[in-house]
Amino acid sequence: VHSCVASRIGPGAHAQGLHRDDYIHHNVHDEVPAPWDDERDKHRETAIGLFVAGVKTSKANGATGFIPGSHLWGNDRPEPPNEDDYFYAELNKGDAFIMLASCYHGGSANTTTDEYRLLFGTFVTRGYLRQEENMFLAVPREKVLGYDRNIQKFMGYSLSDPACGTVELMDPILQLYPEEFENANPGDF
Repeated sequence: VHSCVASRIGPGAHAQGLHRDDYIHHNVHDEVPAPWDDERDKHRETAIGLFVAGVKTSKANGATGFIPGSHLWGNDRPEPPNEDDYFYAELNKGDAFIMLASCYHGGSANTTTDEYRLLFGTFVTRGYLRQEENMFLAVPREKVLGYDRNIQKFMGYSLSDPACGTVELMDPILQLYPEEFENANPGDF
């Protein structure tokens, strides 16, 4: 898990500027021709986001606008994005959309007088990259121990092969289950 967020856009809020969320990992993209090519582009993406509507979202109340295909754009594209290219994720409560972190997107202005747009989002990133939000510190150990082991690993209590994410050269799951590793040595991955 790279980051988790709840965003609430209230009446009169201004639009969020278009951006790419993969800038966190210092990505610089070259323009690539459509369509996507699995072999050519397999290392281009570093994260993917899942957004779930907490309320009905619309362009008027601040729905996220994004530009399909913008994940293929280079950072040095000379012309600014055109709003006609936007797709607004107008969702019913509980609906979701998935987006590559390299897509240009941003919350639209809330032009209503009485509606709040609530959206829950989470991004996951490749295991060899640093998380934006440090889940080891964000979620108390006692709470993490109550989660299923697969969830613990998804949060970052695991290694990314061959050895990224160690704690004192050990698998970070050791922090939760030290009794399982009584005979482990640093470097025992």
